[in-house]
Amino acid sequence: MVTPALVLFTIILNVLVSAKVKTFQEAQFGGLLVLPVVGILISQATGLFFLSPLILVMIGVLLLAANAVLLKVITKFNQRNALFESQIH
Repeated sequence: MVTPALVLFTIILNVLVSAKVKTFQEAQFGGLLVLPVVGILISQATGLFFLSPLILVMIGVLLLAANAVLLKVITKFNQRNALFESQIH
């Protein structure tokens, strides 16, 4: 439940940021969102850190709620004409 919610969160956040910045270099920050998750997965696999299934479900629910909020923000602030004009200039 956590991985799909995190992937969706990353995609939505990248779309939001890409729509607001002017160059593609400014929009490349999606890797920063993945690093903490990779750290948790490595520590979980090595036994250094253990998350119970309940905590993982809670993290997944929080990510799904954040996805819903980001989708509302994207639909409210992004307009097709403004996005098109920003790509032309």
